[in-house]
Amino acid sequence: MFKEFIIPDDSCDSPDQSNIFDNLYFNSVQKSLKAVLITPICDLNWGIKYLNFCAVLPYEVFILASICKKDNLSKDEILEKVSSIGINNLIEGYKSLVKGDLTEIINNKLVNYHWLGEIPNNEGYWFIDYSLTNCIDSERLSELQRIAIIKSPLRESIFVRFSVCMGRVGLKGEKKDRDNYRNEVWGNL
Repeated sequence: MFKEFIIPDDSCDSPDQSNIFDNLYFNSVQKSLKAVLITPICDLNWGIKYLNFCAVLPYEVFILASICKKDNLSKDEILEKVSSIGINNLIEGYKSLVKGDLTEIINNKLVNYHWLGEIPNNEGYWFIDYSLTNCIDSERLSELQRIAIIKSPLRESIFVRFSVCMGRVGLKGEKKDRDNYRNEVWGNL
């Protein structure tokens, strides 16, 4: 079932690219989240001082953001709906509206995200959000709990996609120009 993951049974004395950790604090959202280590293995072997991470989020976060965008709802409005009818009922009610977005994230068609699916010993489905990053001193790594080790070839694809997301050439112009360019480039893949 979890052929892409290994469940670690040791302490994190030897981190590896694409390990998933629990409870890394992200200042930008003021929350502790699951995170994937995206620092390349060669840098880790050379004893690099700082480590880079991207957030690993439950798919419901993506769905809620998609609903907000498609139905023009604020964060407060969507949270009010979640608290009144529950997240599962909300997702069920909006299923047809967000089906295309969900298909795109699962098939890794969205450049800022990478679908992981199920992570062992964690309920639900998960994805990496490459736009939510963090950097910590390597000495702090021992404070984190490693919850999964991603195996090949998924582990390599995570860093390749991160490089595509963060290493793209910036374009001037209006949002509609950027969206047209993105659709032209990514639509053929």
